[in-house]
Order: sequence, then C-alpha cells, then structure tokens
Amino acid sequence: HDLLGATRDLLSWEPISSTKRAVSSSLKAVTIGQVANRGGVPEGYTAVDIERDVGKANFQLKQKDVQEKRNVQEAKKWIGEGKGAPPPPQR
Repeated sequence: HDLLGATRDLLSWEPISSTKRAVSSSLKAVTIGQVANRGGVPEGYTAVDIERDVGKANFQLKQKDVQEKRNVQEAKKWIGEGKGAPPPPQR
C-alpha cells in the first residue's frame, strides 16, 4: 500500500474488544490440572521470619557497599605526584 494514497477507511480506531474483530472458536475454556509446587514461602515461615531475613540481607548489602566505596577511595589516593612537589627528574 502507498502511504500517500491511503484513505480514511484504512484508519480504524475500533476497540480490540469490538465484535467486528471477534474470532469465532468452539474452544471457550481450558482447565489446568495439578501443577508442581514451584516454591514460595514454606509452611511455618512467618512474617517475622521474613522481616528478619530481609533485614539481615539489607544490612549485609549495606556493609558490602561501604567496603566497595572504601576500596575505590583507597585506589584513588594520590601517591605523592601532583601535590606541589616537582616531578622527579627523568634519567
């Protein structure tokens, strides 16, 4: 199709739920049988347990971040060059 040759009837703004776009099908529902347990919160695991574990994990992440910042700061420390002293003579 040529974009410049398009007419207004090509531009349709009907909702997708419109009956004009409906597809006929004899299949109306699907029943899903038993599925395997894929995890989740174990039985007996309380909200207090979850809060405690999340708190521990957050604390450990904060400690890790602090240590990484220290490592970056240590790596950026000057070793004497550029602190006002003239550079050592070249040999």
